Amino acid sequence: MKREQQRGGTRVSRDSLLFQDTLSATDGPIRFIRKLKVHDRTQENIHYRSRKVKCAPYRAKHAFKYGMSAGKLVDLWLQADRPSEQGFVESLGREFDEETILWALPFITDLFRWVRAVQKREEALRQEVERCRTLSRKDFAPRMQRQLSPRDFAVAMLLWGGKRIGDQLLRQLLEDQIAATDVSASAAKEE
Repeated sequence: MKREQQRGGTRVSRDSLLFQDTLSATDGPIRFIRKLKVHDRTQENIHYRSRKVKCAPYRAKHAFKYGMSAGKLVDLWLQADRPSEQGFVESLGREFDEETILWALPFITDLFRWVRAVQKREEALRQEVERCRTLSRKDFAPRMQRQLSPRDFAVAMLLWGGKRIGDQLLRQLLEDQIAATDVSASAAKEE
């Protein structure tokens, strides 16, 4: 199909698309070259333009890499059903290439440092709950409410009932841990 356009005194025709196969069954970008014939009054010149067309896995990789935040990493971990650090890296390895995983490892290490801190706090609360097992729930609740922060109290009540901490509460506990880490890092820089 031949289509011509007039651009300021120069006639341009787009008569073909030439595909350069850089993809070859990988998840990289596809490049194609658009052949433009530019006719000017003195001679015929042919110009080529290259344009990158990005496929879905390529976009996902870059969105993950450049949009990385602690909150998004926590969401990914919760969506993967709270795996171990090794299991989390393996699940990400199924979604992304090795380069992206290597880039994300420091962030993943931080995530699991926060997870371990929350788990340590949960274990301390579990021990406190077990020490108070002789009390009735009616006596236990006011006592814990006076001793603990609202989020720790919510965890203690879940543990009293033998329930698992839900994703929303766990996300909030991790956000608290992240904020505490950020505050302590800022304080250390100021000193």
